[in-house]
Amino acid sequence: MELDEQLFVVASRSIRPSDFEEHGVLPELGTSARVYKFFKPTKCVLSESIEATFRGDSLPDKTIIEHVTNNDDIMLWQVYCGADNCFPCEPAPENCIPGAVFAANSVGNEVSWPSINPGINFTIGFLIDSSVLSRVQAQSGYDPTPKRIIVRIRCYLYGRSA
Repeated sequence: MELDEQLFVVASRSIRPSDFEEHGVLPELGTSARVYKFFKPTKCVLSESIEATFRGDSLPDKTIIEHVTNNDDIMLWQVYCGADNCFPCEPAPENCIPGAVFAANSVGNEVSWPSINPGINFTIGFLIDSSVLSRVQAQSGYDPTPKRIIVRIRCYLYGRSA
């Protein structure tokens, strides 16, 4: 008998504006989870939130949190079920899938990824676009460029188990 199942993972990373200037590559963010029973992913939903800390002239640092409804600042660039690459090509920045494809209100969030057997890791990786730097607006009296940003991605996988 098959049952509906869910797998939930969270990835977060603290970045600085200079991370986009160094080495000419976008910052990476990833996570993995051990699967304890057979799982066949059929749907993937992502949510993105940003925590930006701004420096004030004579004010204490201010942190603002914003939920990004359409996941515009992230790109899915690698997914592995154990050693199986879930993409038909190598993980590379030019092969990324925009995060908006996997937004909760998207119709394109169904996936056909390999089944994951018990004891195998599910691994997912993202690239962070520089648009994240202007996602949260500073209040009056604060430097418009955040001194630090935490990007948090929640990945919800839905599927079947045996």
